[in-house]
This record gives sequence, structure tokens and C-alpha cells, in this order.
Amino acid sequence: MNRTTVLSADGTDELALQIYAWSLHHTEIHVHEAEDEFGLPRRRIEQALDLLVELKLVRFDGAGEVFVGVSPSAAQVELIAPLEEQIHERQDRLAAIHQKLKGFSDVFTSAQRERLRHETVVVPESDEHLRLRLADAARHCSSEMLIMQAGCAGAPQLFSRHIWPVALRLLDRGVRVRTLHQHTARTDAETRTRIHQAMAAGATARTSDDLFGHLVVFDGKAAMAVLTSSGEAEPKNTMIYDPTVVGLLRRFHDHAWHSAVEFDHGTVRYGETLDAVKSTILRLLATGMKDEVVARRLGMSPRTFRRHIASIMDELHAESRFQAGITAARAGLLEAQWPDTGRLPLSSSRSAPGPAARAEGGRPRDSGPAMALVSRGSGAEEDWLSTI
Repeated sequence: MNRTTVLSADGTDELALQIYAWSLHHTEIHVHEAEDEFGLPRRRIEQALDLLVELKLVRFDGAGEVFVGVSPSAAQVELIAPLEEQIHERQDRLAAIHQKLKGFSDVFTSAQRERLRHETVVVPESDEHLRLRLADAARHCSSEMLIMQAGCAGAPQLFSRHIWPVALRLLDRGVRVRTLHQHTARTDAETRTRIHQAMAAGATARTSDDLFGHLVVFDGKAAMAVLTSSGEAEPKNTMIYDPTVVGLLRRFHDHAWHSAVEFDHGTVRYGETLDAVKSTILRLLATGMKDEVVARRLGMSPRTFRRHIASIMDELHAESRFQAGITAARAGLLEAQWPDTGRLPLSSSRSAPGPAARAEGGRPRDSGPAMALVSRGSGAEEDWLSTI
């Protein structure tokens, strides 16, 4: 009968415990004495003794008729010692293999880094290729990882599948991570969750009014940027290894970082950054950008963008785009940041362009940024108002 049957069929495991306890009170025990003591047939006694022998808890004499009990500590040493010896042998073999491969590994790493130095700019051919490039850059990053995410809607899979996992891994290694986002990230649920996870792991985060693009910098050694090449309609994830360009991108991040606002992951609102968001909307519209372009650049939905436009129109006391453009220009809102008052620095009365701002026929004669706000590069004022 095998051991599994002994343990499960008729309580022999319990019998083995009883025989072992009984043997501890005797110097030597004959098998027939156990039969008499427990009133069981020899077959049942031998099953229990087989288990005790397997566990090294009893020891028989040469004839196999007399046995004595053995302490569990002694049995443990006898059972574990061979296993530990095997483990030590395998560890020695592993160490020897690592030592043999080390020289080859050093040569491979040196050649790989040399190759990367010659590949100053690489556009990964696939998602997997990008992942491998990012992993390689992360492995050689020992000081700081810088992240810039321009807008919440842009490249969501890039950040969720690649950038955030790499950042969390580096944080576990003790590498500093600074992540920079636009103010719109403060009200975007998915982005807030990612930032909160990174901050809980030790990262620092800030937001700014307008960022130039998606960027990741690993020390001063490598960078990943989302760039649009000449003649290409779609932006591409691009790995950059040129130290001069990487250093420049790092300074771009530092410049934006120093003027950014600390991210408060406990509050789901713009807070003190709301004025900066409105100011950026005005400034970008004044350059002639269309509404949808500005919304996409700031990482907000068209509906959210229209709400901001309506709020700006209300605070400017403007009933038309012409009036809003002229009022904003006269108040200097297209050149300077708004004060931290929560509202535009205008009087509470409704303002309209004065005589000095009018030409013949009563039309505004300003042809600068204010008129760009009016035209938004797409046509009629009435067409724009219908989207608000």
C-alpha cells in the first residue's frame, strides 16, 4: 500500500502519531509489542511504521523487528540536508554560468550603446519596437525621468501602455520622476488617476497652461518625443539619442516646469489655474487658430472649450466676437497673464469699442490679434456663435 493510501484510507496517520508517542517512552520496541499494545493486526502496524520511517522519526535495527523513536529535529536535519546540498550545488552552477557570460554581456552592452550613439534619431517601426526602445532607455536611467503630456486626449495609449508603467518601474528603483501636464489634466478622470498613482509612488507633478507636445527624457541619455516630420500628416513616436538634442529637450521641460503649478490630486477642479486656461484660449485664438485646433492643443473636448468661450464672453461683457476681440485687446489680455482674481480685470459695466477704435462705417479698424479672434480663420461670426 502506498503512502497516499496509508494517509487517507483508515486513519493510519493517526495511528502513526500514537505509535510515535508511545515509542518515546521506551528504549526499544518490538513490532509484536506494538501489535499487542494497540490490538491491531501486523499489517496496520507496519503501514504506520512505514510512514514514520519515511519521515525519519523511527529507526529499525538490522533485523527490522526492533525500532526506536527519533527526535523531529534530528529527522529534519536528515531530510533537509540533502536538499540544501542540492540547492548549494545549483547556486554554484548558476554563479559559474553568470561569470562565464559576464564578459560576453559587457561586450554586447558596449556594442549596443555604441550603436545607439550612431542612431541619433529612430522612428520605431512598431508598438513592440517602441516598447523595447523605452525599456532600454529606462534600464540605463539612474537619475531622473521627465514626462511632458500635452493635453489629455493626445496619445492616450502611448502613456497608459508604455510611459506610466515605465515611470512606476523607475520609481520602484529610486529614480526621480517629474511629470508635467496641461491644466486640463486637473479635471480629466483617467489622467488624474495615472498622476495619482505616480505621486503615490514618489513622483512630483505640475500643470501648465500650454505645452508644446508629448515628451519623455531619461537622464541626459535618451528621449522620446511625438513629432511630425515634413510631409507627414500623422505625428510619430520618435526616439532621440543625440546628446545635444536630448539636453535641449531636457531644458524645455525644465523651463516649463519652473513656471508650472503644483498638482493637487485631492481636488477635481482647475483652482487657481482657471485664469491661465482662459488666458491661453484667448492668446491662441488671437493667433488665428480655429476653435477645434485650440481645443485639441489644450487637451479639452469641444463642449468644454465652448463652455470656456461662453465664460470668457460673459466676463468680457461681449455680445459678439467682434466686441470680445476688441475688448480683450484694449484690456491687454492678449499680451499678459490675467491676475489671480478669478475674473478678467474689467469693470462690471458692459464695454464696447469706443470712437478711437472705430473706422468709417462704425466697424472696428483693429487688424491685429483682436481681429484674429473675430475671424478664427474659418469664416463668419454667426457661424462661430452657433457653436457656443
